[in-house]
Amino acid sequence: VQVVTLTPAIRQERGVQVAQGVLIYDLGDDTRRATGLAPGDVREVWRNGVDLLAVLEHDAQAGAIEPNHTLLGGIRTRGIIVTAPSDSAEHDFVSRFFGPASGVPEDPVTGSAHCTSVPFWAKKLGKSDLVARQISKRGGTLWCTHAGERVILRGRCAEASGISATSLRAGVGPARIASR
Repeated sequence: VQVVTLTPAIRQERGVQVAQGVLIYDLGDDTRRATGLAPGDVREVWRNGVDLLAVLEHDAQAGAIEPNHTLLGGIRTRGIIVTAPSDSAEHDFVSRFFGPASGVPEDPVTGSAHCTSVPFWAKKLGKSDLVARQISKRGGTLWCTHAGERVILRGRCAEASGISATSLRAGVGPARIASR
């Protein structure tokens, strides 16, 4: 499946580089407690219109998170994307997505989260083609392209609970999904 979004990517705003939103400097005590992250674990925090993007130093930190889903459900955001550069040569970055406020304690592979993380990592790593690994229990690999104001996601998918690929929408803006 290939997903092409029309969601804006990274843009310049008042001299500060932003990824679909605003750079914020603190994850907040409630969110840190809910995710189990210590203050020193988080390098950067970004916010788009619906999610927080917390950037960690190492992928092992992201894999070790044991969130408190009850506390996460009280965080006022659609979801929390936790990401880090990959320590593996096979992937550019790893991520996890927690969205209990949306009824998703942890999503196995999240296209909409990659519509935020791909522009961030493309800018950070200086390349437009990236390989992402979502390290949930089920997990999955996405081959991603940052194409200006679009993000193209490719990967394998399975039908879940009667939801077909044609009924999905990725990102904040409209999306086109095509079989590959």
